[in-house]
Amino acid sequence: MNLSIQATYPLKGQTVVISDGGFTLRIYVTIGECGCPIGSGGRFRPERFKIFAEILSDDTLLQTIDMTFSGRASEFIGPVAPLPAGRFIVRIRAYDPETGASGNTSWVFTVSPPLSIPTKDTKGGADAVLDH
Repeated sequence: MNLSIQATYPLKGQTVVISDGGFTLRIYVTIGECGCPIGSGGRFRPERFKIFAEILSDDTLLQTIDMTFSGRASEFIGPVAPLPAGRFIVRIRAYDPETGASGNTSWVFTVSPPLSIPTKDTKGGADAVLDH
């Protein structure tokens, strides 16, 4: 039996704009071919799954994140610490020790700093712009 893993945030190829903090990585994990959800009180309880994410830059491992059940069917989340601007790979690995089911996936996303908002400079004339 395989586990199916789907990116929710960031999506494959998505650019994430980060200021001072990190962001929350979000994925959906379902039971392979049947698409059965993972959830509290159901047949596939979330506490039995071991799911973690790795954030890489090129081939360098930057972070390992334990993913936890969000409370919503099949959704797992994990905190990503602040990253510099650039291109990153997220690699997800999921495993169910009870059944031996496993799954993995990876995708690329980009981090961008926040855009500055131009404001008028009242001393420099109507056309002067300042970055803040």
